Amino acid sequence: MRVPETVRKCVLTLGCEDEATKEIVYCGTAFIVKIPGELQRWNASYLLTAKHWTQSKRTVFRANTADGSAVEIDATGAKWYFHPDPTVDLAVIPFLPSPGLNLDIRSVPEIMFLTSDDISKHRIGPGDEVFMTGLFTAVKGHTRNLPIVRMGNVALFPGEQVEWDGNFIDAYLVESRSIAAKSSATGKRKSQHGNFHSSTMLEDSGTFILTGARENAKRSREVSNG
Repeated sequence: MRVPETVRKCVLTLGCEDEATKEIVYCGTAFIVKIPGELQRWNASYLLTAKHWTQSKRTVFRANTADGSAVEIDATGAKWYFHPDPTVDLAVIPFLPSPGLNLDIRSVPEIMFLTSDDISKHRIGPGDEVFMTGLFTAVKGHTRNLPIVRMGNVALFPGEQVEWDGNFIDAYLVESRSIAAKSSATGKRKSQHGNFHSSTMLEDSGTFILTGARENAKRSREVSNG
Protein backbone atom coordinates (compact mmCIF):
# COMPACT_ATOMS: atom_id res chain seq x y z
CA MET A 1 0.00 0.00 0.00
CA ARG A 2 1.39 3.40 -1.00
CA VAL A 3 1.01 6.02 1.72
CA PRO A 4 0.62 9.78 1.19
CA GLU A 5 3.83 11.81 1.24
CA THR A 6 2.28 13.98 3.94
CA VAL A 7 2.44 11.03 6.32
CA ARG A 8 6.23 10.85 6.07
CA LYS A 9 6.59 14.62 6.34
CA CYS A 10 4.94 14.77 9.76
CA VAL A 11 7.98 13.01 11.29
CA LEU A 12 10.77 14.71 13.24
CA THR A 13 13.63 12.82 14.87
CA LEU A 14 14.58 13.29 18.49
CA GLY A 15 18.17 13.40 19.72
CA CYS A 16 19.35 12.88 23.29
CA GLU A 17 22.74 13.48 24.83
CA ASP A 18 24.86 10.38 25.31
CA GLU A 19 26.06 10.46 28.93
CA ALA A 20 29.45 8.99 28.04
CA THR A 21 30.37 10.94 24.89
CA LYS A 22 28.20 14.03 25.47
CA GLU A 23 27.24 13.80 21.80
CA ILE A 24 23.69 13.95 20.45
CA VAL A 25 22.38 10.55 19.41
CA TYR A 26 19.19 10.36 17.36
CA CYS A 27 17.09 7.74 19.06
CA GLY A 28 13.38 8.55 18.85
CA THR A 29 10.54 9.98 16.81
CA ALA A 30 8.29 12.99 17.29
CA PHE A 31 5.45 14.39 15.24
CA ILE A 32 3.38 17.54 15.01
CA VAL A 33 -0.31 17.73 15.84
CA LYS A 34 -2.51 20.69 14.93
CA ILE A 35 -5.31 21.48 17.38
CA PRO A 36 -8.11 23.87 16.37
CA GLY A 37 -8.70 26.81 18.66
CA GLU A 38 -11.99 28.30 19.76
CA LEU A 39 -11.69 30.74 16.87
CA GLN A 40 -11.73 28.93 13.52
CA ARG A 41 -8.93 31.10 12.15
CA TRP A 42 -6.58 30.07 14.93
CA ASN A 43 -4.81 26.72 15.30
CA ALA A 44 -2.19 25.57 17.79
CA SER A 45 0.62 23.19 16.89
CA TYR A 46 2.05 20.77 19.43
CA LEU A 47 5.01 18.42 19.22
CA LEU A 48 4.34 14.94 20.62
CA THR A 49 6.85 12.29 21.59
CA ALA A 50 7.34 9.54 24.16
CA LYS A 51 7.77 10.81 27.71
CA HIS A 52 10.80 8.62 28.35
CA TRP A 53 12.78 10.54 25.71
CA THR A 54 12.39 13.84 27.57
CA GLN A 55 14.50 12.83 30.57
CA SER A 56 17.84 13.55 28.87
CA LYS A 57 20.03 16.45 30.04
CA ARG A 58 19.96 17.76 26.49
CA THR A 59 17.21 17.21 23.92
CA VAL A 60 17.07 18.34 20.30
CA PHE A 61 14.76 17.74 17.36
CA ARG A 62 15.84 17.51 13.75
CA ALA A 63 13.40 18.69 11.09
CA ASN A 64 13.79 18.59 7.34
CA THR A 65 13.84 21.87 5.41
CA ALA A 66 12.55 22.78 1.96
CA ASP A 67 16.08 23.01 0.50
CA GLY A 68 16.71 19.29 1.12
CA SER A 69 18.74 19.64 4.31
CA ALA A 70 17.68 19.72 7.97
CA VAL A 71 17.96 21.90 11.06
CA GLU A 72 18.27 21.08 14.74
CA ILE A 73 15.84 22.66 17.17
CA ASP A 74 17.16 22.71 20.72
CA ALA A 75 14.47 21.83 23.28
CA THR A 76 16.80 21.60 26.27
CA GLY A 77 15.17 23.08 29.34
CA ALA A 78 11.76 23.33 27.71
CA LYS A 79 8.69 22.73 29.85
CA TRP A 80 7.04 19.48 28.82
CA TYR A 81 3.45 18.60 29.64
CA PHE A 82 2.50 15.06 30.54
CA HIS A 83 -0.69 13.10 30.82
CA PRO A 84 -2.24 13.09 34.32
CA ASP A 85 -2.05 9.29 34.23
CA PRO A 86 1.67 8.49 34.80
CA THR A 87 1.36 5.21 32.88
CA VAL A 88 0.77 7.13 29.61
CA ASP A 89 4.15 7.48 27.89
CA LEU A 90 3.32 10.76 26.16
CA ALA A 91 4.93 14.20 26.29
CA VAL A 92 3.66 17.39 24.65
CA ILE A 93 5.21 20.78 24.02
CA PRO A 94 3.93 23.80 22.06
CA PHE A 95 5.62 23.91 18.64
CA LEU A 96 6.46 27.46 17.53
CA PRO A 97 9.40 27.31 15.12
CA SER A 98 10.77 30.43 13.49
CA PRO A 99 9.22 31.02 10.03
CA GLY A 100 12.74 31.66 8.72
CA LEU A 101 13.65 27.99 9.18
CA ASN A 102 11.55 27.09 6.12
CA LEU A 103 10.68 23.65 7.48
CA ASP A 104 9.38 20.96 5.16
CA ILE A 105 7.04 19.31 7.64
CA ARG A 106 3.35 18.61 7.92
CA SER A 107 1.07 18.35 10.93
CA VAL A 108 -1.46 15.68 11.84
CA PRO A 109 -4.93 17.21 12.33
CA GLU A 110 -6.81 16.22 15.46
CA ILE A 111 -9.68 14.91 13.36
CA MET A 112 -7.46 12.04 12.18
CA PHE A 113 -7.05 10.61 15.67
CA LEU A 114 -8.70 7.29 16.31
CA THR A 115 -11.58 7.34 18.79
CA SER A 116 -13.97 4.75 20.15
CA ASP A 117 -16.68 6.17 17.87
CA ASP A 118 -14.40 5.74 14.85
CA ILE A 119 -13.74 2.12 15.77
CA SER A 120 -17.46 1.42 15.92
CA LYS A 121 -18.42 3.46 12.85
CA HIS A 122 -15.78 1.98 10.56
CA ARG A 123 -15.91 -1.48 12.15
CA ILE A 124 -12.18 -1.50 12.87
CA GLY A 125 -10.93 -4.75 14.35
CA PRO A 126 -8.29 -7.49 14.34
CA GLY A 127 -6.74 -8.04 10.93
CA ASP A 128 -7.23 -4.50 9.66
CA GLU A 129 -4.16 -3.00 8.00
CA VAL A 130 -1.98 -0.48 9.82
CA PHE A 131 1.08 1.49 8.74
CA MET A 132 3.61 3.33 10.87
CA THR A 133 6.15 5.99 9.99
CA GLY A 134 9.13 7.17 12.00
CA LEU A 135 12.85 6.90 12.67
CA PHE A 136 14.70 3.72 11.70
CA THR A 137 17.74 3.81 14.01
CA ALA A 138 19.92 1.78 11.62
CA VAL A 139 19.48 4.38 8.85
CA LYS A 140 19.05 7.73 10.56
CA GLY A 141 20.24 9.97 7.74
CA HIS A 142 23.45 12.02 7.85
CA THR A 143 22.16 15.34 6.56
CA ARG A 144 18.39 15.01 6.87
CA ASN A 145 15.67 12.79 8.34
CA LEU A 146 14.85 9.60 6.44
CA PRO A 147 11.56 8.38 7.94
CA ILE A 148 10.56 4.86 6.97
CA VAL A 149 7.13 3.32 6.56
CA ARG A 150 6.29 -0.03 8.11
CA MET A 151 3.23 -2.19 7.71
CA GLY A 152 1.28 -4.32 10.16
CA ASN A 153 -2.21 -5.15 11.30
CA VAL A 154 -4.46 -4.80 14.30
CA ALA A 155 -3.79 -7.89 16.41
CA LEU A 156 -6.14 -7.41 19.35
CA PHE A 157 -8.70 -5.10 20.89
CA PRO A 158 -8.55 -6.55 24.41
CA GLY A 159 -11.79 -5.10 25.79
CA GLU A 160 -10.02 -4.79 29.13
CA GLN A 161 -6.87 -3.19 30.47
CA VAL A 162 -3.61 -4.97 29.68
CA GLU A 163 -0.49 -5.19 31.81
CA TRP A 164 2.42 -3.09 30.56
CA ASP A 165 5.61 -2.39 32.47
CA GLY A 166 4.01 -3.31 35.77
CA ASN A 167 0.86 -1.23 35.21
CA PHE A 168 -2.56 -1.90 33.73
CA ILE A 169 -3.38 0.40 30.82
CA ASP A 170 -6.00 0.89 28.10
CA ALA A 171 -4.36 -0.27 24.88
CA TYR A 172 -4.76 -1.89 21.48
CA LEU A 173 -2.23 -4.40 20.17
CA VAL A 174 -0.74 -4.05 16.70
CA GLU A 175 1.56 -6.61 15.12
CA SER A 176 4.18 -5.06 12.85
CA ARG A 177 6.88 -6.43 10.60
CA SER A 178 10.06 -7.72 12.20
CA ILE A 179 12.13 -4.51 12.49
CA ALA A 180 12.01 -2.96 15.96
CA ALA A 181 13.24 0.43 17.26
CA LYS A 182 10.43 2.79 16.28
CA SER A 183 9.52 4.39 19.58
CA SER A 184 6.73 7.00 19.62
CA ALA A 185 5.99 6.57 15.94
CA THR A 186 2.74 7.79 14.51
CA GLY A 187 0.51 4.98 13.29
CA LYS A 188 -2.43 5.09 10.93
CA ARG A 189 -5.15 2.66 10.00
CA LYS A 190 -6.80 2.80 6.56
CA SER A 191 -10.53 2.28 6.78
CA GLN A 192 -12.73 0.62 4.18
CA HIS A 193 -13.72 4.13 3.06
CA GLY A 194 -10.12 5.11 2.32
CA ASN A 195 -9.75 7.42 5.31
CA PHE A 196 -6.76 7.36 7.64
CA HIS A 197 -6.97 7.35 11.43
CA SER A 198 -4.04 7.96 13.76
CA SER A 199 -2.88 6.90 17.18
CA THR A 200 0.29 7.45 19.16
CA MET A 201 2.34 4.34 19.73
CA LEU A 202 4.68 2.79 22.24
CA GLU A 203 7.26 0.35 20.92
CA ASP A 204 8.55 -2.95 22.24
CA SER A 205 10.45 -5.34 19.98
CA GLY A 206 8.27 -4.91 16.93
CA THR A 207 4.89 -5.23 18.64
CA PHE A 208 3.14 -1.93 19.13
CA ILE A 209 0.67 -0.76 21.73
CA LEU A 210 -1.64 2.02 20.55
CA THR A 211 -3.10 4.43 23.07
CA GLY A 212 -6.19 6.59 22.56
CA ALA A 213 -4.42 9.58 21.08
CA ARG A 214 -7.31 12.03 20.97
CA GLU A 215 -8.22 11.59 24.61
CA ASN A 216 -4.54 11.60 25.71
CA ALA A 217 -3.66 14.71 23.70
CA LYS A 218 -6.77 16.50 24.95
CA ARG A 219 -5.97 15.78 28.59
CA SER A 220 -2.34 16.80 28.17
CA ARG A 221 -3.49 20.03 26.50
CA GLU A 222 -5.84 20.74 29.40
CA VAL A 223 -2.89 20.37 31.77
CA SER A 224 -0.75 22.74 29.67
CA ASN A 225 -3.55 25.32 29.54
CA GLY A 226 -4.28 24.98 33.23
